[in-house]
Amino acid sequence: MTKPRLSAKVLRTLITTMLVVTCAATPALARKRPVVAAVVQVVQKVDTDSSKTISSGEWTAAGGQAATFTAVDANASGQIGFFELLYAFVARYMAMHAQ
Repeated sequence: MTKPRLSAKVLRTLITTMLVVTCAATPALARKRPVVAAVVQVVQKVDTDSSKTISSGEWTAAGGQAATFTAVDANASGQIGFFELLYAFVARYMAMHAQ
């Protein structure tokens, strides 16, 4: 799976979102940004050990494929963090709406 390149505008939006979320504004931002809400919901549902990350075991237990886990785990840490999952959601959206 190749990851699409992000435009400057999307990259700025993604970085801004990351900063806001990092500043503990996740609940308020999630109400305003559906993609953030979707990522928060996935993490809350799949993260069974409350580590705030998704392990390979949690991913596959939730029905995810190992190859997809590897593709989403951008830093190859063996855990998918919030921002890695957010990037995957944004990349998927961009791929679906590419012209």
